[in-house]
Amino acid sequence: MDSVTTPGALNIPQIIRSETRLRETAYRLIISQLFYDGHQQLAVSLSNLLQTSPPCPPSDRLTHIVRLGLKVEEELEQTRKASIVVSDNVQDIGLDFDYQSDSPITSPDAGSYETFYVTAHKAPCRAAAFDATGSVIATGSADASIKILDVDRMLIKNNFGLDYAPSSIESSLDNHPVMRTLYDHADEVTCLDFHPYDPILVSGSRDYTIKFFEYAKPTTKKSFRSISEVDQIRCLNFHPSGDWLVVGTQNSVTRLYDVETGRCFVSTQPQDQHTKAVTCVKWASNGRQYATSSKDGSFKLWDGVTNRCINTFEGAHGGEEVCSVMFTKNSKYLLTSGKDSQVRLWELSTARCLIHYTGAGTLAKQEHRATCVFNHTEDYILYPDEKATSLCCWNSRNAERQRLLGLGHNAPVKCIVHSPTAAAFVTCSDDYRARFCLLPAPQRSAPSSPKNRAKSRTNNHGRQLPTKLWSKMTCDEQTSATEELTRIINEQLGRREQLEIIRILQPDGPQLLPYQTEFDLDFTAMNDDKHRRIKNIIKFNLISNGGSMNDESDGYSSLSSNNSDPLSQRIEKAFKLRQRKEQRQAAKEHRSGLFNAQHHQVLELTKCDEDIEVDILS
Repeated sequence: MDSVTTPGALNIPQIIRSETRLRETAYRLIISQLFYDGHQQLAVSLSNLLQTSPPCPPSDRLTHIVRLGLKVEEELEQTRKASIVVSDNVQDIGLDFDYQSDSPITSPDAGSYETFYVTAHKAPCRAAAFDATGSVIATGSADASIKILDVDRMLIKNNFGLDYAPSSIESSLDNHPVMRTLYDHADEVTCLDFHPYDPILVSGSRDYTIKFFEYAKPTTKKSFRSISEVDQIRCLNFHPSGDWLVVGTQNSVTRLYDVETGRCFVSTQPQDQHTKAVTCVKWASNGRQYATSSKDGSFKLWDGVTNRCINTFEGAHGGEEVCSVMFTKNSKYLLTSGKDSQVRLWELSTARCLIHYTGAGTLAKQEHRATCVFNHTEDYILYPDEKATSLCCWNSRNAERQRLLGLGHNAPVKCIVHSPTAAAFVTCSDDYRARFCLLPAPQRSAPSSPKNRAKSRTNNHGRQLPTKLWSKMTCDEQTSATEELTRIINEQLGRREQLEIIRILQPDGPQLLPYQTEFDLDFTAMNDDKHRRIKNIIKFNLISNGGSMNDESDGYSSLSSNNSDPLSQRIEKAFKLRQRKEQRQAAKEHRSGLFNAQHHQVLELTKCDEDIEVDILS
């Protein structure tokens, strides 16, 4: 019976034949161009290799086609730029060899990163994950614990130390980078992933369980939901919608879970599965497919709807274990790493390896599993060197080796994850530590020490903060006050106070990323209430660093206080704490007997026109 193709249906054999003819035409054009340019030997060798028939005559047609194609591409690009307004927050589309093989690099290589924070577990650190915004990090360890870290607090601790914080009068734990530690597993935590939208963290462990945590709640210590498996959990990953969770275990069968109902789905065809344990699972950003890698030396592509295997890449790394898989942002390519110490980039449409990234490690194969990742712009590929405990970096487009980065670990690095939004990554090692590395910001004025701040308060460059209400000031006075406020905010306040002031000035402004180091202060919407709150923040900052609430030289004594304002209550609390501390010190001195009334003289300091030397020992 003849096959009938319905209108609108895809004729796969016809598409394949058309693609084959197109490639043959391209090869003939290349050979003809080589003949035309005088490269006879190269043209003959290529012609014999491809077995072209009939022979290709010399022709310059390829040059004309390329010239016309580049002209049309440039016109299309100009049209696209004119019709689309791109926001500053839109990320680069990533790696695409179809249109951007020669695109300029927009981000620095790994050699420019620096370690900003180190956290330690009680056993080897094995897993880490960033949330979708890059502002929260989770690390998992063989000690069965999970740490939740705040990126903003890590930056503050690195730059200013824990003692320098707007709430230093409160418990230092409130500002510690480790927001909370979760204990609910009975064995090693092997994998972590954040929900794409909700504040939920999912973890897998060797105790055969998958647990869900609401990490944003301060009281969270245990999971609110758990799924039991039949074997040790090795890897897991959320679907971009957050509705599905793909899980790999020590067993060869890949699981797909409905997050809402907890139902498990597997392929109905046994031949779809791996033959050994699954080492990594990742969804494509479009959610249409996911990839799995295995100890059997292969990786597979799966249909995200039917949960069927659509392609298997056998012997992807010379038969060695495939350790990790990762899709590009456009879902066209897949990055893999193996125990052969190589990283490879695969084009999924043609099922072939495009680029080999070599030079990591020694000639021998690796002993431990290690992952490879793209940076946030997909300009570079990062891969830890097992022997040297350093980080290898390649240009993703041409495989050019970049500078090595010493990670500072004392044991092999088994996990590396990069922030999805900024130049930052986390490495996990068997030395019990997780290191947060970040591209350092441009040099800027650091907050001065409390001693220097005290000097600046007594002589504030001859300037005073205004004591008038903002609405009562003239235009010149408002301009002068704006300049003075800008200077104090930039030179004397820390990052948290600066962010708090920005939120006061622009409550509906854009979301600020934790890595931004430059901010624009918009005083156009200033009013009396905002002016009072900003001055209270400055006043509180001086108190927490040794200043006085009654310092007339800076004009702070005229600041109005509102007992219902939380900031005013904190200021009053700080003042009362200082008074109690001084009273306790005076009581200690009195009980010591060293300063009895009959043995000391009270020196009264009076203002004099000239310096007077006083001998207090006579």
